[in-house]
Amino acid sequence: MNILIIALLLGIAFGFLLQKGGVANFNIIIGQLLFKNFTVLTIIMTAIIVGGIFINLLIDFGFLSAPPVNVSSINGSLVGGLIFGVGMAILGYCPGTALAAIGQGSKDALFGILGMIFGSFLFIQLADIIKVYILTDTQASNTLSSLFNISPYFIFCILAVITLIINLTLSSRLSKSY
Repeated sequence: MNILIIALLLGIAFGFLLQKGGVANFNIIIGQLLFKNFTVLTIIMTAIIVGGIFINLLIDFGFLSAPPVNVSSINGSLVGGLIFGVGMAILGYCPGTALAAIGQGSKDALFGILGMIFGSFLFIQLADIIKVYILTDTQASNTLSSLFNISPYFIFCILAVITLIINLTLSSRLSKSY
């Protein structure tokens, strides 16, 4: 099967799961940003934990080779994270949830998609300037497991416990009006 068809089917499944999980709902995302509803955090952490374990199992059993860890830029991460966060706070969606929201008929998410397309075009136009002024602090990255010399599965267990604690303590104390 063509890789693009597989990617399309996985994207449709991902969008379906986002919608079914409720994170394509503007109010759920705003509730997360206001620390009143932890549905988004729970779904993201669950995806990270399950996906991380699955990928590591595929690597351990030889079905997949470990990808190289890319060099990163702290400045680039800070600027990109700031742009992403401001856009998400203004729109109420991240890129994946915006597409899922469009799929469920939310017309407001179309503005976010247009903004993403415009931002991508702007990034391409300013790439040389960005490399000179923002991406000047590149450094080698490590995974947490290589940095601390522990099993990645142990890290996923820690993440699961943290997610559970957040859900059991904060979620029950805060209003779920969103």
